[in-house]
Parts: sequence; C-alpha cells; structure tokens
Amino acid sequence: IMNVVAGFVLALLSDRVLILDWEAIPNKAAAFMEVFSKQPEDSPLYLLRSEIPKNADKCLQLQMDTFYDVSKHTSPLCLDMATFADHACVSVVSWHYFIPALENNPVYASLMKEWFEPYSVFQSLFPFLLQLKPELQTRVQDFKNSNFGDYTIGLHIRTLELFAMTPEHERAFWNCAGDLVTSRAASNLLPANATVRYYVATESACTKLAARKQFGCSAIFQQEPYSRRTVDGIRDGLVELYLLGECQDLILSGSSTYSSCAAGRTARVPYVVLNSPLMCVRLLHAEPVMHQWNRMLTFAGSKCAPPPPLGLYPNMVNRAEMAWEV
Repeated sequence: IMNVVAGFVLALLSDRVLILDWEAIPNKAAAFMEVFSKQPEDSPLYLLRSEIPKNADKCLQLQMDTFYDVSKHTSPLCLDMATFADHACVSVVSWHYFIPALENNPVYASLMKEWFEPYSVFQSLFPFLLQLKPELQTRVQDFKNSNFGDYTIGLHIRTLELFAMTPEHERAFWNCAGDLVTSRAASNLLPANATVRYYVATESACTKLAARKQFGCSAIFQQEPYSRRTVDGIRDGLVELYLLGECQDLILSGSSTYSSCAAGRTARVPYVVLNSPLMCVRLLHAEPVMHQWNRMLTFAGSKCAPPPPLGLYPNMVNRAEMAWEV
C-alpha cells in the first residue's frame, strides 16, 4: 500500500502512468480486485498490469533497495527519471516507502514542497488512490458501531517474525494504554461515565487472552486471525487496518509497516512501543518512515546532494529522537 502511494508520486513527477504489477505476487492479483473498488474507466488514476497488452515493451527494472549502491539507478535520493526518457516502461522495485527520499531529492524536492504539506503525502493519497469495496466499508462501520466506546484505543501488537513478544513487551502496551486513559481523565477530556474500549489487533491468540485478562470485556478484537496467504485473510487484514485508524488513539508496534499504514491513513499521530529501550513514545507525525533512511544517507547522500539531518526521517532504531516519551 505504501509503495502504491510512492509509485504514484514518482509517476506524477516523471509524467508517467502508474501500472500496478500486482500479479507478480502469488495469490494477490485476485485479492486486489476483491478488496479495492474498481477505478473509473474514463479517468483511472493507475492501471493494472493485466490491463496492458502482453506484447508491451519490456520494462527497464530499477532495483531501489540496494541503498549501498550509490549509482543514480538505485538510490531514490539521487534518482532522475529523465535519465530513462527513452524507455517506455520503467519498473521500480522497492520494499521501502521512498517518499522521504523524493522529498529530499534535488531534482524533485521543489515540486514535492509545492504539492504537499510536510509529512502529509500518505494521508493525502492513500484514501484517494485505494478505496475499500463497499461491502468491506460496511464491515468496518458495523464493527465500529457495535463495539467501539466513547473513547477507543487501538493497539497493534505484532508478534511474528522479528517481533518476539515477551510479557514485558505486553505490559508496555497495557501500561501505555492505561497512562493514556489516566491522562485524558486528568485533563477533563474523558467524562467519568465514558465507556473506554481497547481494540487489540494481533495475530496472536495468546496476546488476545492477555488483553482480555488485563482489560476484561473492554478488550475487543476480531475473532478470526487474518492471513496474508488467502484472499479472505487479506480482506480481514484490511478491515483490521481500517478499524485501527478509526480509534481515537493508537499504540503501535515499532518497525511495522502495517502499523504505519493504519496511522497514516487517518493522520492519527500514534504512540509506539519501542523494543530497545523498552518504552512508549508519541511520534511527531503520522507519515510512514523510510526504514533504510540513515543507511541511504550514509552511502548515497553525498553523491547527489548535501544530506539532510539524519533525524528528519529516522528509522525505527532512532525514532525516539522524533518523539515525546509518555
């Protein structure tokens, strides 16, 4: 989702049309058409690869994840798409949200400042480019109406892959949520009779049980675990993501792009539980970060422009520099 936004901006900057090559990801092609509304035929914002003739020109591939390679072909901080004017089709491959690099790219920085307010690209374009199908929007609204309280905190607690959850990590989420409720009440922002709910988004059944033990019936969550491997699982994951964005406050897992999408969609400035040191902080903005920002500056920044401050778009390791501790 984040690179649909980044790719769209790069297409605009280079006067091209964005083509989503969704079919390159196994089992995802059908899912895209089943979770997002179809583009208007008279004025599409982008095209799907399946809509392009099979005999279309072979694309020039730009691999923009190798940030240690300082060539202009691979670093979005140095990229100039005019270099590839003779190529009808350019394929950009990246696992990272490279908007921060474009905002500091000497070729495109002035246009980016003209088009977007600081830290606003994702929140401006995500709802514009990708709209849930009506039936999924209904699921989001029905769950919200039936389960949310007067004040609902969304907690995204990721426990897979690099995010090994310990009891100490879980307590950091519960304590952060408790501090938010206490702070709101002390500031007279939460009436004494207000209903408080804790919407817990996680793939871990154990974490859901822990949330119910901590908050009782005030802990709410979807019963079915979501999966990236099935169409139904992707639907459930998108509903979860949108529900998180509907919460008044968010407490998210560090380094999670899923968390970043949830906060960025509604420009909800989140709190993040960092792993090292273990602490809960509030970020200064909801715009997704570029996880390889510092590495890119180290290897490519001096090759095309004086590098901006390291802390401008920090990765999750130093994200606390841009945050207030709770």
